[in-house]
Amino acid sequence: MFIHLNLYLRLNLDIPTHSTVLNWTKKQGISQFMSKDFYQNQKWVLIADESIQFGNKKLLLILAVPEHRCRQNKQLSYKDIVPLVLKVSSSWKAENIASEIKKHIDFKQISYCVSDTGSNLTCAFKLLNRTHIHDVNHTFSLIIKSVFENNSLLNEYTKSLSLLRAQKSMSKIARIVPPNQRIMNRFTCACAQYKYELDAFI
Repeated sequence: MFIHLNLYLRLNLDIPTHSTVLNWTKKQGISQFMSKDFYQNQKWVLIADESIQFGNKKLLLILAVPEHRCRQNKQLSYKDIVPLVLKVSSSWKAENIASEIKKHIDFKQISYCVSDTGSNLTCAFKLLNRTHIHDVNHTFSLIIKSVFENNSLLNEYTKSLSLLRAQKSMSKIARIVPPNQRIMNRFTCACAQYKYELDAFI
């Protein structure tokens, strides 16, 4: 399309850089949001999450997926997901989350909601009288945590990694030092490592 515009309008512009295309893509994101009428024709499943705080703000993200797509025995794809809410605030209380959902979709069109066990999210779904289902990542992470939480070898390994990170964060290789690992991810990685060692043993 860019080539056609350049040719027919005689703009004589150079091919845009990858950063220019990336900026265009980001600006086009708002076009993916739909009006409230769009959601009236079928039932929807909401997937909600609240980001870790950055600065003094938190990001609320709520995605909508057609219910019939969730009933199929296939993983979701990018095309199945419609952004419903993407908003930043200093805090997200249950009432605020419920209010944002009501602004964009009739809650009667919502079959159920998926999220972690954050009290503000779960309470928001209760206010809407919608069923809440725990997301699979956190559910399995909690199970794995109960197995590895008191594992002395894992705790020793984690402390050693934290010490190494602190030592290297101001060194010449600081650019490749990984960020702090979230607790849930730590136990998921522990499970993967144990499975690798078990497979190697077998």
